[in-house]
Amino acid sequence: MAGDGVEEKESPFLLQLPPQPPLPAREGIEEKIRRLGLTPPCPPIRDGIEEKESLLELPPPRPPFLEVVCRSSGSIRRFAAGTDAGFALSLINRKLGLGVPLASHIEAVKEGEEPVSFGHTSVLVDYGEGWKLQTVVKEGHEKRKEVAQPSPEQFPTAVISDVHSARRSAKVSKPEDTCRFIGRILLAFAIIFVLGAMFTLLLENLPRLILLLTQSM
Repeated sequence: MAGDGVEEKESPFLLQLPPQPPLPAREGIEEKIRRLGLTPPCPPIRDGIEEKESLLELPPPRPPFLEVVCRSSGSIRRFAAGTDAGFALSLINRKLGLGVPLASHIEAVKEGEEPVSFGHTSVLVDYGEGWKLQTVVKEGHEKRKEVAQPSPEQFPTAVISDVHSARRSAKVSKPEDTCRFIGRILLAFAIIFVLGAMFTLLLENLPRLILLLTQSM
């Protein structure tokens, strides 16, 4: 019985756990552990809250845009993602100056790859590294530009000499034409003066002529 009593008295001491310190005491223990250069057993809850706040404070990502190279003017136009190719083409052609060839459509090109053409109702897409969007100039405008500005090597020397001689003759004939025009004007004035003098003489001698006619009758 005595042994049973001893076991009953010792069992509460074996199962009893030490009381946990309050929160201020735990914080003091963590500070002491950090001063000694040791890591605390559990990360504090505040670090997780600060990480979440830093993630929330990050700036939002910039919206993507597409760049289209205008081959007519050499400029680069930027458009928002999802823009229709027809709208981008009309805006590019609208900003071109006079005499600049218009673009027919937009295509994506890459060295060694077949170009991808965009229709007027399709959406502009960036295909990744190495690909670029550019306009395609109409063939008719390129031919007209070549015909309108031919190089001097295409013409023979005889044709060039004829053109120069014609220009010189035109320059020489201009003063001759002006002299002829002035001479004609002076001749017309002289004829007018002569006719006026004749009419005045006729009017002055008209009474005498009437008297002669009456006396003869």
